[in-house]
Parts: sequence; structure tokens; C-alpha cells
Amino acid sequence: MKKLKNLKRIEPRLPSYGWLILGAPFSIIVLLWVFQGLPWVKDQSAQGAQAEALSNNSLGEIAMKEKRYQDAFNQFNRAIYIKSDYTEAYVNLGILYHLIARDARTKGDSAQVYQLEQQAVSTLKSATRFGAKKNEMIYNNLGMVYASLAQLDTAEAMFRRALEFGVNPAPIWRNIGELAMQRGHWEGAIEAYSNAIASRPTLTNMFVEMLKNAYYSPDNDDYAALVKEWLERGLDSTDFDRYDEQTVNQFLRTNEKTGGDYKDLALAWEKKGGIDEALRNYQTAVQFKPNWSAVFNRMGIICARRGEYDQAEKAFRRALAADPRDSGARENLEFLKKKLAGASAADN
Repeated sequence: MKKLKNLKRIEPRLPSYGWLILGAPFSIIVLLWVFQGLPWVKDQSAQGAQAEALSNNSLGEIAMKEKRYQDAFNQFNRAIYIKSDYTEAYVNLGILYHLIARDARTKGDSAQVYQLEQQAVSTLKSATRFGAKKNEMIYNNLGMVYASLAQLDTAEAMFRRALEFGVNPAPIWRNIGELAMQRGHWEGAIEAYSNAIASRPTLTNMFVEMLKNAYYSPDNDDYAALVKEWLERGLDSTDFDRYDEQTVNQFLRTNEKTGGDYKDLALAWEKKGGIDEALRNYQTAVQFKPNWSAVFNRMGIICARRGEYDQAEKAFRRALAADPRDSGARENLEFLKKKLAGASAADN
């Protein structure tokens, strides 16, 4: 047998496309590293981060509403971690601290309450660094936190700072009114609640509020100048020609929040001694909420004190018709009936 010379070991060879397959992952890594600075890559990355942060924030809001506070805390912090300037997540986190503090207050844990409220203040103040277009909401929430800490002067300063942005002043004026009531400043409360009513939705107010929200929205920079120009020039009747004013006004008359402002305004007048004004505003309040037992009961008390017993009885009966479980109205009606019966017996 002849010897085989120059025998070489045959090495297995990959087909040419095999190198492409093996090299593809490495190539992708290199390409991403090389091109990561390009604008479109950055833009896609930013959009993805914003979408993820938005999702976390939305999940946090749902959890907060359902009082799953730990889940909400995790979601809001995740949103901030992804997008460090995410204003809404900071605001929601601040509100969350305040809600947890409120629960701790019911348990009498004053040390935890103070710590949580301070966290709320710190977080909301952080939001002001990023949320110029959300500062009304931020300062209004700061005011509520300071009010819960009984720092009423600071709370009012925060509320009035929120008013400077002028997007939705009605609830802020309401908060200022509540502070005045706590202090026993009846005239200040009357002024604040009157301003809240004046700021509540009318056809014009709703349109202006919509424009202001559009102006302050971070997604509307493209037409912010146009909206600003519109706000500065003011509105006239031609701006509303497309609306059915009768239908809109009917909707506005059913706004129970406005009814609440009239009720609080009436209480402020009552505290100040303006009984006629109090009764008039209570009567207006029940036009917004016809089955408001507590307000009818209050009207009955005022009428009874004024010696208007027939009107008082009608008011107490309307209170019970609205809510048969209203023990206060039932007791007041029974007392009034005994009083009238006694007066009738004395006359005889």
C-alpha cells in the first residue's frame, strides 16, 4: 500500500452567509453605538421613555384612586426614574404623600403625619422646577398641604400664588374661603365664595378655561401663541355663535359645585349675621341640587328663628322628603309642631 503524502486535515467550512448570521448581533451593537448620537435615534428613545413613563403614571393614578398606595408609590417613582422631569408624576407623588398623611392623622400618629406632609411639600416644590405650565395645580396642592399642617398664612399664600396663573380659579377661591371660615374671617369668606361663584362655568368662562388649559398644555406649543393672542384680545358674542346657548345654560344650572359655593356663601353670611343674604343664597343653592336635605333644614332653622313658622315647617318637610333619614330635620319639625301646639293652647 502506498503511503498518502501531504495529507491535510479537512476543516469544516461555514457557508458565507454563516458569518453574516454570527456577526449580525455584534454588528448591530456597533451600529447602535456609532449612530446613537443621531437625532432620530435620540428622538425615538425619548418618545419610548415618555410613553413608558406616561403608562407608569397612569397606573399609579389608578392605584391611588383605589387606595393601593404602595403600588401607586412604586409606579410614580418608576415614572420619575424613567423621565426625571415628569411634572405630573411629581405632583401625583406629592398628593399621594398627603393622602397617606391624612390616613395617619385618623390613627393619631402625629409624628408620621408631619413627616409625610413634609415629604409632600418637598415633592410638590420639586415639581415647580419642571412644571411652569402646571404651577396652578402645584401651588393649589401645596396650599392644601400647608392648610392640613395648620400653617394657614402659608397656605393662603400658596393659594393666591396659584390664582396668578388663572386657569381654573373657582376651586382655589373655594379653598381660600374655607381658610377664612377656619379663621372666623366671615367677610373674607364671603368675598372668596363670591369670587368662586363668579368663576364657575358660564359659557364664556368655560371657553376661556379651555383656552387657558390649551395654552398651558405641554403638548400645545405649536399654537400657544395663537391661543395667547386670543386670550389677550378677549371674547365677544360671535365666538359662541356655533353653540346652542339655551342647552349650555341648562347644563350650567345643574352644576352642583356651584350649588356648593352658594351653600358655603350662605353659611358665611349667616355667621356674619346677614340672615337675609344667607337665606337668599341657601335658596339659590337648592336650585342646583333640589334634594339637598341639609340646606332645607338650615333654611327651616333660619325661618323658625325669624318667627316665620309656616315657612320653617315647609322647609323641614322638604328636607325630610329629600332624605327621610335626616334625624335633625325630623327633630326640628317635631319641636316646631310642639311649639306651635303650645302657642295655640295658650291662646285658647
